[in-house]
Order: sequence, then structure tokens, then C-alpha cells
Amino acid sequence: MINKARKLLNREGVKLFLKSIAGDSAPDIAYNLLTPISDEALAEKCGMRVADARMMLNKMHNMGIIDYNRSKDKESGWYYYSWFLRADKLLDTYIKKKKNDLEGIERQLENKDAYDLFFCPSCEQTYDAERANDLFYHCPLCERILDKELSESDFKKMRKIATNLKKEINEVQKEFKAISEMKYKTMKVI
Repeated sequence: MINKARKLLNREGVKLFLKSIAGDSAPDIAYNLLTPISDEALAEKCGMRVADARMMLNKMHNMGIIDYNRSKDKESGWYYYSWFLRADKLLDTYIKKKKNDLEGIERQLENKDAYDLFFCPSCEQTYDAERANDLFYHCPLCERILDKELSESDFKKMRKIATNLKKEINEVQKEFKAISEMKYKTMKVI
């Protein structure tokens, strides 16, 4: 099952998704969580400060894609955490995000005259006026400024993006079906 999880983490879309959740180092962090690891060991392995690693771990934990075991040292009274990836939850969350993106694009294509749309030429993401305003007209993935005017060629791009999203959703669901059917038991650090 670890090989399937590795393969999932190597997909470009999943890497971008992880970066959007917890920053540029998130794919590396997630890859190192295939087996349970302490936050201190993870920080050392990824070459970052422990505080930064913990911040990223907490962001991913809040999304439900990683989990932890907590144990208490009887002598010192300190708690120790061992973190691990929940590949099933990552897959579910990733697919939900892609489906939401697809629904948004399809809704915009259906009502293209009713919306002021903003488009990121780099990431090929579209946002309605309200969402673009919330983002201060910057793409949350690449930080580029969003373009407002969508021409017919932009709508063709959006249709292509919608087709690619459908393809990605179907591929991921089919290829990683075993992950989504996994039942996780609490993982213990050896």
C-alpha cells in the first residue's frame, strides 16, 4: 500500500494541492510521513526548523490528511507525537477539491455572461469576482495577478481544463481505488 501512496504523492496535481494547503515543502513532508515519524526527526530529515515542520503538520492535520499517535514519557511527563500520512483521506480530499473546481468551471461556462470571471494564465484556474476579491486578485497557487477579461479562447481553455479535471478525477479514482477502500488502524512507531 505504501507504493500506491508514493505513486499518489508523485502526481503533479497532488503536489500542487499539498503546496496550496501547507506551503512549498508540503509534498516533501507528506512523502516522509509514509511511515510514522516524530516531528523532530521529520524536521531534521526535511532540513527545516522543528517549528516550521510543526506548523505544516498542523495545517495538514486540520485538513484531515495526516494523523498522529501521542505517547507520554513516564519519567519526564512529556508527550511525544508520531505523525503519519492518511493516504485515504488525502485521496478523498484531493478528489473533492478537483470535483469542486470542476463544478465551478462548469457553472461559469454555463453562465459565462452572468459572471465577472478572473483567470490565472499560469495555473489555468478561474475564480468568480467574489473569490478573486477575497484573494486580492492574486492566484493562491502561484501568486500571479489574475486577469479579468476572458475571451472566447479563454472559454476554450476553460472547457479544456474541465475536460482535464474530469480525466484526472477518473484516473485517480480508478488507479487509487485500493487506497480509498483502506481501513486505517492506528499506526504505532516501532
